[in-house]
Amino acid sequence: EALSLSFNEAYGNDTLGIYLQDIAEVLPSLKIVAGVRFDNVDGFYEDRETDTSFNEVSDSEFSPRLGIVYQPSDTTTLYASWSNSFTPQVFGRNSSGEPFEPVTSEQLEVGIRQELFDKKLLAGLALYQITRENVATTDPNSDDFFDRIQTGEQRSRGGELDIYGEILPG
Repeated sequence: EALSLSFNEAYGNDTLGIYLQDIAEVLPSLKIVAGVRFDNVDGFYEDRETDTSFNEVSDSEFSPRLGIVYQPSDTTTLYASWSNSFTPQVFGRNSSGEPFEPVTSEQLEVGIRQELFDKKLLAGLALYQITRENVATTDPNSDDFFDRIQTGEQRSRGGELDIYGEILPG
Protein backbone atom coordinates (compact mmCIF):
# COMPACT_ATOMS: atom_id res chain seq x y z
CA GLU A 1 0.00 0.00 0.00
CA ALA A 2 1.50 3.36 -1.05
CA LEU A 3 0.57 6.80 0.20
CA SER A 4 1.61 10.01 -1.48
CA LEU A 5 3.15 12.86 0.51
CA SER A 6 3.28 15.04 -2.59
CA PHE A 7 3.30 14.43 -6.32
CA ASN A 8 7.00 13.54 -6.11
CA GLU A 9 7.05 11.36 -2.97
CA ALA A 10 5.41 8.13 -1.89
CA TYR A 11 5.74 5.83 1.09
CA GLY A 12 4.09 2.65 2.24
CA ASN A 13 4.48 -0.76 3.82
CA ASP A 14 3.23 -4.31 3.59
CA THR A 15 2.63 -6.03 6.90
CA LEU A 16 1.90 -9.68 7.64
CA GLY A 17 1.13 -10.95 11.13
CA ILE A 18 0.32 -14.54 12.10
CA TYR A 19 -0.55 -15.47 15.69
CA LEU A 20 -0.99 -18.93 17.19
CA GLN A 21 -2.05 -19.61 20.78
CA ASP A 22 -3.05 -22.64 22.80
CA ILE A 23 -4.48 -23.02 26.28
CA ALA A 24 -3.78 -26.33 28.00
CA GLU A 25 -5.58 -27.47 31.15
CA VAL A 26 -2.94 -29.21 33.26
CA LEU A 27 -5.28 -29.67 36.24
CA PRO A 28 -8.88 -28.47 36.71
CA SER A 29 -7.52 -25.43 38.54
CA LEU A 30 -4.32 -24.89 36.50
CA LYS A 31 -4.03 -23.68 32.90
CA ILE A 32 -1.00 -22.90 30.77
CA VAL A 33 -1.15 -20.43 27.88
CA ALA A 34 1.48 -20.46 25.13
CA GLY A 35 1.57 -18.45 21.96
CA VAL A 36 3.82 -17.14 19.23
CA ARG A 37 3.38 -14.33 16.74
CA PHE A 38 5.27 -13.92 13.48
CA ASP A 39 5.47 -10.45 11.95
CA ASN A 40 6.97 -9.45 8.61
CA VAL A 41 7.09 -5.83 7.47
CA ASP A 42 8.41 -4.42 4.20
CA GLY A 43 8.43 -0.63 3.91
CA PHE A 44 9.62 1.98 1.45
CA TYR A 45 9.94 5.69 0.87
CA GLU A 46 10.62 6.86 -2.66
CA ASP A 47 11.26 10.00 -4.65
CA ARG A 48 9.13 9.64 -7.76
CA GLU A 49 10.89 12.46 -9.56
CA THR A 50 14.23 10.64 -9.49
CA ASP A 51 12.64 7.15 -9.23
CA THR A 52 14.81 6.49 -6.19
CA SER A 53 13.86 4.37 -3.19
CA PHE A 54 15.94 5.53 -0.27
CA ASN A 55 14.27 4.05 2.76
CA GLU A 56 13.59 0.39 2.05
CA VAL A 57 13.23 -1.70 5.19
CA SER A 58 12.42 -5.36 5.67
CA ASP A 59 12.08 -6.83 9.16
CA SER A 60 10.61 -10.02 10.55
CA GLU A 61 10.49 -11.54 14.00
CA PHE A 62 8.92 -14.27 16.13
CA SER A 63 7.46 -13.03 19.44
CA PRO A 64 6.66 -15.64 22.13
CA ARG A 65 4.11 -15.45 24.94
CA LEU A 66 3.70 -17.67 28.02
CA GLY A 67 1.24 -17.54 30.87
CA ILE A 68 -0.11 -19.52 33.78
CA VAL A 69 -3.51 -19.25 35.46
CA TYR A 70 -4.23 -20.88 38.83
CA GLN A 71 -7.70 -20.89 40.41
CA PRO A 72 -7.46 -22.16 44.00
CA SER A 73 -11.21 -21.51 44.41
CA ASP A 74 -14.22 -20.47 42.33
CA THR A 75 -13.72 -16.85 43.41
CA THR A 76 -9.91 -16.46 43.28
CA THR A 77 -7.66 -16.40 40.23
CA LEU A 78 -3.88 -15.98 40.31
CA TYR A 79 -1.97 -15.42 37.09
CA ALA A 80 1.45 -14.64 35.64
CA SER A 81 2.48 -13.86 32.08
CA TRP A 82 5.58 -13.11 30.04
CA SER A 83 5.65 -11.88 26.46
CA ASN A 84 7.92 -10.32 23.88
CA SER A 85 6.91 -7.98 21.09
CA PHE A 86 8.42 -6.46 17.98
CA THR A 87 7.58 -3.17 16.24
CA PRO A 88 9.51 -2.29 13.08
CA GLN A 89 10.66 1.30 12.54
CA VAL A 90 9.74 1.54 8.87
CA PHE A 91 10.03 5.32 8.36
CA GLY A 92 13.14 6.33 10.27
CA ARG A 93 16.87 6.69 9.70
CA ASN A 94 19.72 7.51 12.03
CA SER A 95 22.25 10.29 11.37
CA SER A 96 24.37 7.83 9.33
CA GLY A 97 21.41 7.11 7.05
CA GLU A 98 20.90 3.56 8.33
CA PRO A 99 17.36 2.36 9.06
CA PHE A 100 16.37 2.24 12.70
CA GLU A 101 16.40 -1.09 14.48
CA PRO A 102 12.95 -2.49 15.39
CA VAL A 103 11.58 -1.66 18.83
CA THR A 104 11.55 -4.80 20.97
CA SER A 105 9.87 -5.17 24.30
CA GLU A 106 9.42 -7.66 27.10
CA GLN A 107 6.47 -7.61 29.49
CA LEU A 108 6.14 -9.41 32.81
CA GLU A 109 2.90 -9.35 34.78
CA VAL A 110 1.56 -11.07 37.90
CA GLY A 111 -1.83 -10.57 39.40
CA ILE A 112 -4.81 -11.74 41.40
CA ARG A 113 -8.53 -11.40 40.75
CA GLN A 114 -11.06 -11.89 43.51
CA GLU A 115 -14.87 -12.14 43.36
CA LEU A 116 -16.71 -11.13 46.54
CA PHE A 117 -20.31 -10.96 47.81
CA ASP A 118 -21.71 -13.54 45.37
CA LYS A 119 -19.90 -11.85 42.42
CA LYS A 120 -21.36 -8.42 43.20
CA LEU A 121 -17.87 -7.02 43.83
CA LEU A 122 -14.86 -7.86 41.68
CA ALA A 123 -11.30 -6.75 42.47
CA GLY A 124 -8.04 -7.21 40.64
CA LEU A 125 -4.47 -6.32 41.53
CA ALA A 126 -1.65 -6.58 38.97
CA LEU A 127 2.05 -5.73 39.05
CA TYR A 128 3.90 -5.33 35.77
CA GLN A 129 7.22 -4.44 34.19
CA ILE A 130 7.67 -3.47 30.55
CA THR A 131 11.18 -3.11 29.09
CA ARG A 132 11.54 -1.57 25.62
CA GLU A 133 14.66 -1.14 23.49
CA ASN A 134 15.40 0.95 20.37
CA VAL A 135 12.63 3.51 20.85
CA ALA A 136 13.00 6.44 18.42
CA THR A 137 12.93 9.85 20.06
CA THR A 138 13.91 13.43 19.27
CA ASP A 139 17.71 13.93 19.23
CA PRO A 140 18.52 16.22 22.21
CA ASN A 141 21.76 17.32 20.48
CA SER A 142 19.97 18.67 17.40
CA ASP A 143 18.04 21.86 16.81
CA ASP A 144 15.84 20.08 14.26
CA PHE A 145 12.75 18.53 15.92
CA PHE A 146 12.62 15.85 13.19
CA ASP A 147 16.15 14.52 13.87
CA ARG A 148 15.65 11.21 15.67
CA ILE A 149 17.85 8.82 17.61
CA GLN A 150 17.14 5.46 19.18
CA THR A 151 17.35 5.22 22.94
CA GLY A 152 18.87 2.35 24.83
CA GLU A 153 16.53 0.68 27.29
CA GLN A 154 13.32 2.12 28.72
CA ARG A 155 11.63 0.44 31.68
CA SER A 156 8.16 0.98 33.10
CA ARG A 157 7.09 -0.62 36.35
CA GLY A 158 3.84 -0.28 38.11
CA GLY A 159 0.69 -1.67 39.54
CA GLU A 160 -2.97 -1.56 38.74
CA LEU A 161 -5.91 -1.94 41.09
CA ASP A 162 -9.39 -2.43 39.65
CA ILE A 163 -12.49 -2.59 41.82
CA TYR A 164 -15.95 -2.72 40.30
CA GLY A 165 -19.32 -4.04 41.25
CA GLU A 166 -22.99 -3.44 41.78
CA ILE A 167 -23.73 -1.25 44.78
CA LEU A 168 -27.49 -1.41 44.37
CA PRO A 169 -29.55 -3.37 41.87
CA GLY A 170 -29.41 -1.60 38.49
